Amino acid sequence: MKRFVVILAVLLLGVLFLLLFGENKYFEKQTVTDNPAAGFAPSASYTSAAQNEQLVYAEIRWSDFEPAEGEYDFASLESKYNFDTWRKAGKHLVLRFVCDVPSSDAHMDIPQWLYDKTADGEYYDISYGKGYAPDYSNEYVIAAHARAIAALGEYMSRDNFCLYVELGSLGHWGEWHVKTGEGLPPIPNEDICEQYVKPYVDSFKTAKLLMRRPFSFVKKYGMGVYNDMTGEAESTNEWLDWIKNGGIYEQSIIPQTLAAMPNIYDTAPVGGEFTSSIPLETMLGEDLNKTLALIKASRMTFIGPMCPHSETNQDANAVAQIKAQLGYQYRVSKLNKRGDKYTLTLVNDGAAPLYWDWDVYLYSLNENGEIVGAQKLDVKLSQLTSGKKINVTAKIDGDTIGIGVVDPLTNAPAVEFSMNCRKTGKISVIYEK
Repeated sequence: MKRFVVILAVLLLGVLFLLLFGENKYFEKQTVTDNPAAGFAPSASYTSAAQNEQLVYAEIRWSDFEPAEGEYDFASLESKYNFDTWRKAGKHLVLRFVCDVPSSDAHMDIPQWLYDKTADGEYYDISYGKGYAPDYSNEYVIAAHARAIAALGEYMSRDNFCLYVELGSLGHWGEWHVKTGEGLPPIPNEDICEQYVKPYVDSFKTAKLLMRRPFSFVKKYGMGVYNDMTGEAESTNEWLDWIKNGGIYEQSIIPQTLAAMPNIYDTAPVGGEFTSSIPLETMLGEDLNKTLALIKASRMTFIGPMCPHSETNQDANAVAQIKAQLGYQYRVSKLNKRGDKYTLTLVNDGAAPLYWDWDVYLYSLNENGEIVGAQKLDVKLSQLTSGKKINVTAKIDGDTIGIGVVDPLTNAPAVEFSMNCRKTGKISVIYEK
């Protein structure tokens, strides 16, 4: 009799709890590696590789972009990098504008008309290759560069396609260094360098900006950073030390300050590409654990254009492990339902947030998985940083309820939540009657 009374009391308490607090549900983690704004970014001109990723990369050489002064060749840019195709596919762009790319042939990456008006740089033939290093302190070069970046920024800010811009412009490959040890002049002092930074800040309204090193401009303008030596331990650890502790950059006429920004990934993206100094098969094979540790420490959101793709024949498990370290991993960890009122706990298990406040919705779905109702959630994804939890409440009626994030480029749900639940397209089902 006493046992019956105890059982009855427990049942009554359970019913009372449900009446007062509603139904509770918990969701297990399930890693997702194919979400927008994160992952690998192969060249946008490499269609067989780019079609399998959510990001594409374009390196724009000034000589191609502005063949005649004041005439910007957007048509060739669109054609070369298949921008219309990638826009329609809902992919996003990582962009870098460059003025000096060493190669095996003598050449210039600034326009001929600009060289004709300045001609005060240096042709070189060094261990990196052959090319032409402009005089970055030349006022005409600075002014022409500002106009070119303004035109490019205005064009790319028409929609949400271009998400990341790596500030190239100065130095070999746009990496803000020159081979001074082989006789080339260093990059200019900080005041002149900022004249190359400011046009990006003023002109790119929708994209996030990144620099090769954490210069003072990075902190001043809230930018991110990128590492083109990803996978190489010595260079990456030096780069991580700059981010953590700051330092001095000696490769300029007057040494420049590198700002300490140990939690930069909370507010601005970290990107870059795999180094070319180590074979990919080594970094993803015998050195995989080292590679994963370096990427994890870097809190990266994307890697490209040097990255694994189908033609590299890399181990699929190694690729998946690397992708799992990149960007955000959003999920609903807990759901409380009381009538038509839902209280959700959102958590980010990833390395970084999504850096834009894309709209998050609860959706009411019919038996065919079609959206028949939607309620926007009052949540800012940019504030849902790594390891953080946010509680949010909304009302919506229906027998099947899902959650999704709308990409403004496609105006459709695009983010799969990283939790073990039924998925219908890019909507994650969190309640079914």
